[in-house]
Amino acid sequence: MSTAPTGSVDETTHGGLVAATWNALSLFAFLGLCTLILLGVAYFGNGPMRAIGLSEDRTPIQIVIGNDVFAIPENMIRHGTQRSPGVTNSVDLVVHWPSAEGYSSERLAEFSSTDPSSIDTVLVGLTQRHSLLDMRSRFQPALKRALLGGSVTQLSSGLYEAKLDPQYGFIDETLVYSRAQVAGGDPQFVARCYGSTAQKKLLHPCELDSFIGVSGAARVRFSRTHLYDWRTFQVWLESALDGLLTKTD
Repeated sequence: MSTAPTGSVDETTHGGLVAATWNALSLFAFLGLCTLILLGVAYFGNGPMRAIGLSEDRTPIQIVIGNDVFAIPENMIRHGTQRSPGVTNSVDLVVHWPSAEGYSSERLAEFSSTDPSSIDTVLVGLTQRHSLLDMRSRFQPALKRALLGGSVTQLSSGLYEAKLDPQYGFIDETLVYSRAQVAGGDPQFVARCYGSTAQKKLLHPCELDSFIGVSGAARVRFSRTHLYDWRTFQVWLESALDGLLTKTD
């Protein structure tokens, strides 16, 4: 029985390892190239990755939440799983400021911006009401009591801002509000905003909620820049939300 020389076996083994290593590296390189191609297609053909999942279709979708019927353009709805007509508990929207419209390729830059100082989108969550009072109506009986004494400052827009007491469950949050039009009445504008540290990272650091329709509620998240012209923003917001309701005779 003959056997191959030891040197030949070593050379064969070494050659096999080199070939296997080369094949593995080639495979990884190929997969990496495929990934880059897919990312390129996503970026140049369908916008940055942040815009993937948004639709350009403006066709209204009829959605029922509680006792309210909404006609919401498909390109306003953030999640594909929610773009179906019928009854649901909630729907999440992204609305362009100031057009009050949904996503389009022409507004790709606005919908993909990651600069907190230049955010032109507003996030809206539509749900059924789970409380008797909206944020403005909660100011006098609840939120006002949670303000930290001595922390109130006046903003250039005429609004007031005060830190919210962590003992009430608020962590690094402030309350921004206008004066009440009538003594002891509800302020015209009330919003909660995250503190200065979080504001540098969050694109929509401020939040308010308001009632809509018969039994609906809207949770609205927006850029702090809207505080500088809050009257215009509030009128715009009320008009945009009202425009989503299906009018009945």
